[in-house]
Amino acid sequence: MEKEDNFFSKGLSFFMICLIIVFAVGITVEVYGEIGWYVFLIEGGVASMFLLAKPTGKLITKIQKEND
Repeated sequence: MEKEDNFFSKGLSFFMICLIIVFAVGITVEVYGEIGWYVFLIEGGVASMFLLAKPTGKLITKIQKEND
């Protein structure tokens, strides 16, 4: 039961992150113009690598512990 609640809250926060990203794209494109798309893609790529690296690392260590 707890896992489902946790998953739902993660989904909700993911939705909020998506909204923030949409606003960030809008602002970046307004400020930088056409180049804003490239600037945002680079920023987004770096940020997503950091965001994805942490949970993936936790998942890998969890799987390794279960295998031991």
